Amino acid sequence: MDQESRDRTLFNLNNEQLVVNIPVIFYVSVCLTLGTLGNGAVVYIFYRKMRRTATNLFVAALGICDLLCCTMYMPFDIISLRFSLTFYSEFLCHLENFSFAIGTILAAGIIFCIAVERYLRVCQPFRRHISRRLAMKMVPLMFIISFLLSIPAVWVFGKRTIWTGVRGITVEVCSYAEDNIHEIYPLYYYCTLLGLNLFVFSILMVLYYRIALCVWRYKRRRMKELQKINERTREPSEEEEPNEMEERVTVPHVTMKPYKIDQLNEAFKEKEKLIKKTNIVFFIVSLVWIVSYLPHYIATLWTIVHRRGVYTKSKSYVPYELAIRSYFMSCVANPFIYGLLNIRFRRELCKIFEKIFRRESLY
Repeated sequence: MDQESRDRTLFNLNNEQLVVNIPVIFYVSVCLTLGTLGNGAVVYIFYRKMRRTATNLFVAALGICDLLCCTMYMPFDIISLRFSLTFYSEFLCHLENFSFAIGTILAAGIIFCIAVERYLRVCQPFRRHISRRLAMKMVPLMFIISFLLSIPAVWVFGKRTIWTGVRGITVEVCSYAEDNIHEIYPLYYYCTLLGLNLFVFSILMVLYYRIALCVWRYKRRRMKELQKINERTREPSEEEEPNEMEERVTVPHVTMKPYKIDQLNEAFKEKEKLIKKTNIVFFIVSLVWIVSYLPHYIATLWTIVHRRGVYTKSKSYVPYELAIRSYFMSCVANPFIYGLLNIRFRRELCKIFEKIFRRESLY
């Protein structure tokens, strides 16, 4: 077959494959748009507008990690889906999978640091916490560790030659390197990543369980203390006149007037509500993170074990391709979680929209 006929055949095959890939391209495009806008807002608000705490810095770093996935990884994925049989670049293939490995490990490290910081603040309030200055040093250190741990991805992935179904026409695609397709290295690599994520997730569940237990104990202790205060206000002693008892209430290390008890109770409730909501936000972020990665690992391990993917004409092809890219949901979901559950983030986001629309109305 001459070159012109080969190019024409590949062009037609590409167009046929494009029709099959349209749902996957649409999914990636939506994730790219929402993830870029949402994580851009997360980075700006949590780094510039929120309190300068270690937690907010970690959230901004996680937003940068997701933003890089949206701006560097997803566009190449869309191009490879559009020209699935004619687009291949060995450099971009290595870069794509290398950046995925870095993002996976770095996201796990940042989410782990957030959980540790929340645990120290809630369960160990009188001990030394992670300061913002220390967090500024921890983020680059985690990036260096992620970079080093991701180096094996360069050898695992690479060029692979596949048959197009037309006699005499083969193409090169980005997949597991031909030298490794029958080896055990890809299986070891993905099992290591999956084991690392599950290990971090297990520690997160233990930490958030301890946090919830500390909050519950704090609430029970507060109720007992307020009950003692109320009993002292209602039951004056024989040595003390009732009028004197109405003027002040005395408990160990605390002296206050009766009308301030309700104010103290409300202040405790507000603080408890804030702590509880903050912990719920980061617990949901951790849960979405691990859930969004599980379909990707399951589909990938199935491919490695069976040493083949899913045929394009199969009914399970589109679900398989969506499962391979399931972790994109983690990059998109976090801004919506903050927007729904974080009042301060929602207010700052509304201010940004007000400024944008106000400028447009001036022109």
